[in-house]
Amino acid sequence: MAYALAEFKSAKEKDIKLFLGSNDGAKIWLNDEVIYNRHLGRRAFADNEFLDIHVKKGWNRLLVKVENLGASWGLYVRLIDPDAEIEMREFK
Repeated sequence: MAYALAEFKSAKEKDIKLFLGSNDGAKIWLNDEVIYNRHLGRRAFADNEFLDIHVKKGWNRLLVKVENLGASWGLYVRLIDPDAEIEMREFK
């Protein structure tokens, strides 16, 4: 298992798209709520699938768990905001 954490700020409550690619299965939490959970074997490609997600105004937290069934690891996550207003928090 491996985890990735990102925090981002939205100027308003709205719907955006999350594109995901993972090797193998993945589980995603948005603001502590599970929004995706699939146990499967596959190769990771950018944009294997996408989700419509609803974000709140202010800071949002995205946590992704990848489960690897063997061989290579891979994770791609991309947020598409039609208004281009998402601000990512930089972790130092």
